[in-house]
Amino acid sequence: MNMYINNGLKILWLAAFFLFFFSLNLAAQTVDGLSTPPEDTVDAERVRIWFPVETTGKCRLDITIFNKAGKEVRHLINFLAKPGYYNFYWDKKDNSDSFVQSGIYPYTIKYCGGKTRKRELTVQYSKWEKAVIFAPLDTSKVFDIVFKIIEDSVPTSIIICNRRGIPTDTVLLDSLLDKGDYQFEWAPERKIRRGNYMIKVILGDYLYKREVTYLP
Repeated sequence: MNMYINNGLKILWLAAFFLFFFSLNLAAQTVDGLSTPPEDTVDAERVRIWFPVETTGKCRLDITIFNKAGKEVRHLINFLAKPGYYNFYWDKKDNSDSFVQSGIYPYTIKYCGGKTRKRELTVQYSKWEKAVIFAPLDTSKVFDIVFKIIEDSVPTSIIICNRRGIPTDTVLLDSLLDKGDYQFEWAPERKIRRGNYMIKVILGDYLYKREVTYLP
């Protein structure tokens, strides 16, 4: 009896592990997510994959990134694309959701029934880019800013700007944060206009931005 229970627990544990791993990778491989460019325009060009679908019907795109030795680093996306022009931006992470080392990374696009295109991407990092990990956005709590810092003494500011880029509120200003988990919430203390605002999290030389809609 115990043997059957133990085997059943092992099967459930393995199923949970693979479900978590599978969902983790899928979360970063949606068309919308990969179409969002990094804030640094120079960095965006270095990790941008542009591809035109010039057929009259749908065309399957399969994009894989490799290291210089030819080993797969990231299976970025596989989907049926409608005719149009596509920009994808690699987040510089591998299949295990870890940042890769700086360097040159070849990639291939297999498309439209077996054709292949090969190009290269360049990975570079700002000083503080890898010092912080942002939690996935909870769409029910868009005013929450949740992240984990993995280094000490990271200069941090959280500023709210209007659509013209003018600061209108401050959540945190010029603070040094050490290793740990952090959660902040933007809750305006004074009356402001309803509309779209930009939450800017500045960590040293790294900028994270999120647009939110304020409806009091």
